[in-house]
Parts: sequence; structure tokens; C-alpha cells
Amino acid sequence: MKRRPFIKLLGSNLIGLPLVMGSAEIFESSANWKPWLAHLQQDAQVESINELWVINGLPSEPTAVRSGEFGKTSDQIFFYQKRQYCFRVFEKQHPQAGSIELLIPFWKRQKDGTWIQIACLSAFGMEALAKTCQSGYTATQILPCEAGNAGNFQSKLGEIQIKTNIQLDGMAKTQIQITHKCQTIWQDHFFSPQCLSKYSF
Repeated sequence: MKRRPFIKLLGSNLIGLPLVMGSAEIFESSANWKPWLAHLQQDAQVESINELWVINGLPSEPTAVRSGEFGKTSDQIFFYQKRQYCFRVFEKQHPQAGSIELLIPFWKRQKDGTWIQIACLSAFGMEALAKTCQSGYTATQILPCEAGNAGNFQSKLGEIQIKTNIQLDGMAKTQIQITHKCQTIWQDHFFSPQCLSKYSF
């Protein structure tokens, strides 16, 4: 089956934005995330559907969205795996700092039709998944399918753990590890060129 760029499936509303593991983080709005997003591939359909056309019920918005802290980037909901999973993108803007925060929760549909949140990615987390795809895995293998332990999530490939630490120089170091039956099957780390030292976390 032919693979298609993940960036194309997300739609034009998200191009150029730093797609959001864990809580939301602050990012420079001018950062060019297109190169690594373009490497995130998948071999299954991701449907972009306007929320007005979703007739089987929507997932509950996160508390940070209901409180008004975060807002929608669009009215689109992104479904995958025959609409058994979906995710949305929310943002909080910081005009004076020239930065934004993005929050991307993932949900799984339950047998009774309700939704349960299974993961929440930051830009660092999504970048880590993109780098995993660059190493030969597909998005179908690594997109969230179940909640994991201690904030991790389960994918078809195994449990995925993503951790990001801010270094003293303000650079963000992200580590990703995939384990299956207690064995590490893939791991990597990288530094993101975001100078975050002026922010407190």
C-alpha cells in the first residue's frame, strides 16, 4: 500500500504549526517544523472531518480547553484506524513572546460509543514519532492505540515512552524508547533548536 505524507493528511490548517507527549510546551511560532513533519508517514487513512459532520458523538474536550486556556485551531477532527481513534489540535497563543503552545490529545472509541483519552502529544513528542518513521517504522505502527504506564502510550509496535528535558543552555533534549515484552526494540534522542530558557516550567 502506498504511503502518504502525514503532513498532507493533517490538512492546511496545521501546516507550519509545531504539532504537539505530556503537557503542552512553549515553542517559537516562527520555527520551521515542516521538514520533520514531512518525514512522518503512515500507510492507513487519516480522515479530516469537520465536527459539524460527526454524528456519532465527539470526545470531551480537555479541561484546559473547557476553561478557555486553550482554543481550537480549527473545527477539524482527525480519525484513523476506521474511526476507532481520533485526535484534535488545540492552541494557546502568547503574542508578546511570539510563541504558541499546542495540545494534541488522542482518544479511543469504547464499545458503548464513548471516547477515552489515551495520549497527549507535544511538538517534541510528535517530532520523536517523525524521527522513528525516518528509521523505517510506519505511523500505523507507532500512533497511540492504548494508554500506557506513567504517561506512556501503547502502539502496535509496543509501549512508547517519550521524555523531554530542558538543558541549561535552553535546548530541549527529547528521548524516545519503544519496548515490547520488556525488551527495548528501538530508542533514540535528539536536541530541538528551541531556546526555552527564558520560560519557566
